Amino acid sequence: MMANKWLGSSASFGNARTYEIQDDYTVKVGDSGTVFFLNDTTNSIAVTLPAISDLSAGWGCKFIVKGTVASTKTYTITQGNAADEFYGHVRDGSADGLGDIGDGNADTKIQFAATAAPGQFIEIITDGDNWYCFGSENTTAKLTFEN
Repeated sequence: MMANKWLGSSASFGNARTYEIQDDYTVKVGDSGTVFFLNDTTNSIAVTLPAISDLSAGWGCKFIVKGTVASTKTYTITQGNAADEFYGHVRDGSADGLGDIGDGNADTKIQFAATAAPGQFIEIITDGDNWYCFGSENTTAKLTFEN
């Protein structure tokens, strides 16, 4: 088992805190504004968001793949409350640039698939009612909304 660790913060990125996730992690209410680096090149990582009902509008964070996801593993971000909805989209490396769409239709998790590469990311923010997401992947179907 690897250890999660704080990496620090910098005024050059709005004083955002950075945290490296190397094992399963439950995101805390106080983690708003944190940039999380997902980094376990051997195992899957499961991240659980707080329930929106525990948060204020404007709460948000970002997840960036730091280490390539192992060929049979995933990095998964799950809602703290299955009734919370994801809305948004992912840009990908295809010719049209259109990746997956979170349409609020029972999607309960966001998943970085096997072999997702460093630099792929998803930003998540709430208005107090729903999750709004924007992400980018460098190839097709490596970052998706799932149920």
